[in-house]
Amino acid sequence: MRSYGKIDSSWDKTRFHSLLEDASNICKESDDSLSIGEDKDGNVCIASSSREHPLYIAACGVTPRKISDHWKNTFSTQEIKTMLKKEFSDNVAYQDYTIDEMVPRTYDYLVNGIIEYGSPGFLSEGRIQLSCAFADAQKMVKKFDKPFILGYGKNGIAVAPFSERSRFIDPLSCVVTKHGVWTISDIHSIKQGFYDADFQYAIAFHVKSYGRFESDYITCITKLECAFEDAVKMSKHHHKKESICVMLDAHKIIRVQPQNGSMNRAAVESIIIDPEKFLKNDVLLKDVISSAAKNAYEKFLSVENIKFQHDGFL
Repeated sequence: MRSYGKIDSSWDKTRFHSLLEDASNICKESDDSLSIGEDKDGNVCIASSSREHPLYIAACGVTPRKISDHWKNTFSTQEIKTMLKKEFSDNVAYQDYTIDEMVPRTYDYLVNGIIEYGSPGFLSEGRIQLSCAFADAQKMVKKFDKPFILGYGKNGIAVAPFSERSRFIDPLSCVVTKHGVWTISDIHSIKQGFYDADFQYAIAFHVKSYGRFESDYITCITKLECAFEDAVKMSKHHHKKESICVMLDAHKIIRVQPQNGSMNRAAVESIIIDPEKFLKNDVLLKDVISSAAKNAYEKFLSVENIKFQHDGFL
């Protein structure tokens, strides 16, 4: 392992370039995969990936690149030269980078705490991906001593300081703090369990649930206000590709999801969201949200009463 000391103001991108150059040279000399990151004391280090190492934060890795018979038979000489230069990797699966591509990503990770993981993986791969991202977010909270966001943004799953909120879609993200995990909301920020399957489902399919529709007015209005806020914010992300709706399903669960989502077959009532009615200069109109929640409560209550009567409960 080679240590380079703690990061301070002298650590610009030029110095990170030198660090990655060292890692590349050591990798070639040792014919060994290496990890670049920080140990538990905050020192920047290069360590072997093939043996147990003390890195607390692994920002990226470098792997020996060799010309295989498959490469020779499949790619041109120029393509092989390009592939040999892409010796670095990070948290984005199946993605390799040149040193010039890797420098800004490593800088963002270790200096700013911004980490990207790419598109959500499928099933267990996605769950592992989110678990790793959550562990990284907890490390960033401890390292920088401030809240971080974990969630879905323009480039897929990411972790970043709360000041980078504009990178994320609020309904598909959460705030990680020393004291727990919270929803991102301008109306009701609610503590949640990160390993709740609903959060992982929201990341993958843009479907969120808010619990059962109940006759308790205050509880239900709070749920519906959260649902409408999230639906408006998701609509901004989806633009005109697909409408977002607030719905009540056959199991009396309040949901937000794309209009043509797989769960819509279970809907007993749904309200399609026009985001322009809830925003003014991109600012959420809380009174309009509140009014929509109250109207939805009456609409859903009426549907429930009809259903109860049909089932013989009234």
